Amino acid sequence: MTDPLPPPRTGWPREWPIIVVLAASLASLLVVATGHFRPGTVAFAAALLLALLLRVSLGDRRSGLLAVRSRLLDGLTLTVLAALTLALALVIPPPT
Repeated sequence: MTDPLPPPRTGWPREWPIIVVLAASLASLLVVATGHFRPGTVAFAAALLLALLLRVSLGDRRSGLLAVRSRLLDGLTLTVLAALTLALALVIPPPT
């Protein structure tokens, strides 16, 4: 027989990992919108790395909406996306 689920916590919302990642992503997109492409894109890559860190370090139940597939597949996907975003930020030349 399995143990019943623990009662919901009353402090932070249950989906706090995705809220933190979305807030970091929104902040980085605002930096891009103000005309600072490279710092904003690097910050977006950092938000993806934050999602990776949270997805890998938290369990499947605690990672909430960050958990899409298995922990390994989610980790690989976020790693590739972060690396490609960072490469994009560093390869595109600044405007002249």
